[in-house]
Amino acid sequence: MKLLSVKSKGVNQLTLIVPIMKKLNIAGEVDKFCGTSPTNQPKTSHGSIVEALIANRLTSPTPMYSVSTWAEDLAIEEILGIPPELLNDDRIARTLDAVDPHT
Repeated sequence: MKLLSVKSKGVNQLTLIVPIMKKLNIAGEVDKFCGTSPTNQPKTSHGSIVEALIANRLTSPTPMYSVSTWAEDLAIEEILGIPPELLNDDRIARTLDAVDPHT
């Protein structure tokens, strides 16, 4: 008999934050100004990364190098559709560099 391991993930305040971000179309607005590179998949656009960063700042602020660990513990992939491994510090830095000229 094979035992299954189940990992529970929290949703914290994500149930409140995500609908507001979607209603404000944050990802769409960021992508409108910053664009996306041809190699990016839609789920990894700059706007999607910004949404994940906003969720991180509002739920449990962590250093840039720990955002992927934070995303593993919360249901970020299930709610925002961004795999935690894509929230690494290099990817976040590229997004912040793309957003910077528009701030």
